[in-house]
Amino acid sequence: MRREILCAVLHLCGSALCCQNRDVKKSSIDAVIEKIIEIKESDSESDPDFIEELSLLYSRLEMSPLNINRVRESDLERLKIFSPFEINSILDYISQTGNILSFTEFALIPGVDPEKLLLLQPFLIFEGGLKRAGRYLPLESETLLRSSLVLQKRAGYMPISKEEYLKNPDIRYLGNPLHMYGRTSVGFGDKAQSIITLEKDPGERGADYFAWSATLNRLPISKRVTAERIVAGSYVARFGQGLILWNGFNIDSSWEPSANQRGEQGVTPYSGSDENLALKGIAATFESGRVTATVLFSSRAYDARIADGGYTSLLKTGLHNTPTTLSRKRTLGSDIAALNIGYSGRRLKIGTTISADNNSLLYTGRDTTLLKRAAAYGRFNANFGADFRYIFGKSIFFGEVAADISRSFASVCGVLIRYSDRGELSAVYEFSQEDYLSRHSVIKAASGGVSGFRISARQTISSKLKIYLLSKVFDNSKTFSAMVEADPYKNYKFTMRGSVQQERSYLRTDIKIGTSDRLLSHTRGDISVSKTGNTLVYGFHLHQEFVLKLFSDAVSLSSRVAWFDVQDWKNRIYSYEREMLYQFRTTALYGKGIRYYLNVKATVNRFAEIWFRYSSTIWSDREKTGEGLEMIQGPSRSDVKIQLRIRF
Repeated sequence: MRREILCAVLHLCGSALCCQNRDVKKSSIDAVIEKIIEIKESDSESDPDFIEELSLLYSRLEMSPLNINRVRESDLERLKIFSPFEINSILDYISQTGNILSFTEFALIPGVDPEKLLLLQPFLIFEGGLKRAGRYLPLESETLLRSSLVLQKRAGYMPISKEEYLKNPDIRYLGNPLHMYGRTSVGFGDKAQSIITLEKDPGERGADYFAWSATLNRLPISKRVTAERIVAGSYVARFGQGLILWNGFNIDSSWEPSANQRGEQGVTPYSGSDENLALKGIAATFESGRVTATVLFSSRAYDARIADGGYTSLLKTGLHNTPTTLSRKRTLGSDIAALNIGYSGRRLKIGTTISADNNSLLYTGRDTTLLKRAAAYGRFNANFGADFRYIFGKSIFFGEVAADISRSFASVCGVLIRYSDRGELSAVYEFSQEDYLSRHSVIKAASGGVSGFRISARQTISSKLKIYLLSKVFDNSKTFSAMVEADPYKNYKFTMRGSVQQERSYLRTDIKIGTSDRLLSHTRGDISVSKTGNTLVYGFHLHQEFVLKLFSDAVSLSSRVAWFDVQDWKNRIYSYEREMLYQFRTTALYGKGIRYYLNVKATVNRFAEIWFRYSSTIWSDREKTGEGLEMIQGPSRSDVKIQLRIRF
C-alpha cells in the first residue's frame, strides 16, 4: 500500500519529468535512431537495412506501445538502446516490486539512463498502473511509397544506335532511371504481422524485387509450450555471437562498451530491400519455461557469376539493369536447415546451434581455400556451436565457440564490466582459423582468418562530461580512438572524437545548439590525414545544418551546406545525413566541392505524412562524375526524393 501511495505522489509531483519533453512523440523515431547510430563508431557507412528495421519497429510501437509490465529480456534487447546492465535493472525491479505504475516510477529505476527513458516514453505503456499511458487500436496498418530520381542524365540512359546496342547490349540500361519502392505492413497488436515489399531499382524494367513475410507471436500450443514466434516468407536469423547464423545488421565496434556484446534476436521478419540478405522459408521458436527451441528452413536463390559449371563469386548489389546482370539473377540455389536450443535464466544464458546448408553449384572461382573445401565436401557445409552469457555481480561474461564441417574452429569471448555507476569497460577477443566458414553470417570471423581484440571504455566524469576510449587490434589493422562528450549549458552539446589508424588518422568536432524546442543548429568539422610515401595528405570537411519545426510540428525542415576537400580516397570522410523516414544514410565525401540538401516533412492529417528531399553535390576538381554507365558529363549530381506514409 505504501508503494502505491508513494507512486501516486511521484505521479503528481513528478509531472515535470514526464512533461519536459512533451513534444518528443512527433520526432521520437528520428531521435531514438540517431541516439542508436551515435553509439556506433561513425567512421564507416551505416547499414540502411538496420535503420529501416529499427524505424519499422518503432513505428509499430507508436501504434501498439510495449507494455513494460509484461516485457521480457528479448523485447528490451530488440529496442537496441538499453545496455545489458540496464535491462537487468529493469527486470530485477519488476521482479522485486511488481508492476510499474507510471512513467515517473519507471524513470526512477536505479542504473538506467534517464535520457534513454525519455526518448522511449511515446512507445511504452504501464498496464495495471495508476494511469494508462496511452490507448491504441489492436489493428494497425502502414503503407509506404517512395520514389527518387537523379536529375542529371547518366551514360546508361543516353540514346544509342541499334548497331551499338547489338555490338554491346550492356552499353545501356534496360529501363528508366526512376527508383520506386513500396511496402505495406498490417499488424494486430503484438500478435500478428504481415509485410509485403516491392522495389524497382534505377535502370530496371519493372518491379524486380518482391518479398513478403507473415508472423505470429506468442501462440499457445499447450499448457507448457508456446509458439513464441512463427515467421513465414523472408526473415533474418541472429544467434549467439554470430559465428554460425547472423544474416542481419551487426555493429563491428561501438563507443558504448555494452554494444560490443552482440545481443541475439532469434528469427525476425525481414522488411528491408537487400535482395541477397534474407532467408526465405519458414522459422519457428517454441518456448517452455526458460527453454527455447528454434527450427528454421530456407530455400532460395542468390545472384552469382557462373563459369565452368559452377559459381565464381556472389553478387551483392541486387541490380538487374543490364542484360548481363539480369542473366545472373538468382542463378545459385541455396538450402539451409538449422536448429537452436537455448536456456535463459536470470544470470545464466546458454545455447547451441546446428546448421547444414547446400548450394546448387560447386565453387569454381580463384579462392584456394574455397576450392579445397569444394574438392573435399562438394556443395555441402555444416556448422555446430555453443554460446553463453553469465552475469556475475557487475560483470557479464559472454562468448561462442563454433566448428564447421572441415573441423575448422572459431571463437568469440568477452567480458563487460560496470566498475562503477559512472563507468563501463568491455573487452572482446575474436579468432577464426583460415579455413573456417559459415555461409549465413555477416560477422567477419565467420569467413575465417580473423584474430584480434576490441577494448572499449566509457567514463562519466559528471552529468555534463563523458569520455570514451576504443581500441581495435587485429592481424591486419590497428585503431585507437577517443571521444569526449560535453553538455556545458542547457541545449548545448559539444563532441570531439579522434582516431589513429595504420593508414590514416582523423579528428572530428561537433557543436549542437538548440535555441528552442523547435530550432537546432549543428556544426561539424573533420580533418583526415594519411601518408603517401613520405608525404602527408590531408582531407577537410565542414558543414552547417539547421533543423526547424513549424506549425506545432506539422512541418519539419532540415537543411545542410557542406564544403569538403579530400584528394586521397584513403582520407574519405563519412558524414551522417538526415533523410526521410526509413532512409537515414551516411555519405562518403571524396574530391573537392560542396554538398547541400533540403528535407521537408509535412503532416497532412492524423493518417498521412509526406516527405520531400533535394540534395546536390557540386565538385570543383572534375568535369565529369561517376564511371561507366553511371558517368555524368558535368561536375554535379542532384537527387530528388518523395515519400508518402499512410497509417491506420
